[in-house]
Order: sequence, then structure tokens, then C-alpha cells
Amino acid sequence: MQDQALQPAIPVMGVIDRLLDRFDARMKSHLIAGRRERVWQHAVDMTALPTPDQRAALIRQIEHQTLRIGDLI
Repeated sequence: MQDQALQPAIPVMGVIDRLLDRFDARMKSHLIAGRRERVWQHAVDMTALPTPDQRAALIRQIEHQTLRIGDLI
């Protein structure tokens, strides 16, 4: 609805919207790829730890980092 109202009044908004849409898609793709790489690294790190206590400590660390990121968002 907003796009329909603004498009005739401000034609440049259509151009800006298309550019930002492409940027948004690239950012999402970049973020997903980065998260996927990080999760893989966590899995590799987890398998390298010899004791359950060390694995539990890593899980706590990952959880803490994840919650911090969630708070920022």
C-alpha cells in the first residue's frame, strides 16, 4: 500500500527500493554463509575436545556468544 501511494509521487523511490532490495538479498546471503561457516567450525571444535566437561564448556561459550548476538539484534 505504501509503495503504491509513494511511487507516483516520488518516482526515485522505485529505483531506491530496487537497489536496496538487491543489497538486502546480498546481505542476507552473506550473513547466512558466515553463520553456516561458524556453525561448522563449532562442530569441528567440539569433535576435537576429548572430555565431556570440555565440550560442555564450549557449549556454554557458544550459547553465551549467541545470546549476545541476539541481544544486539
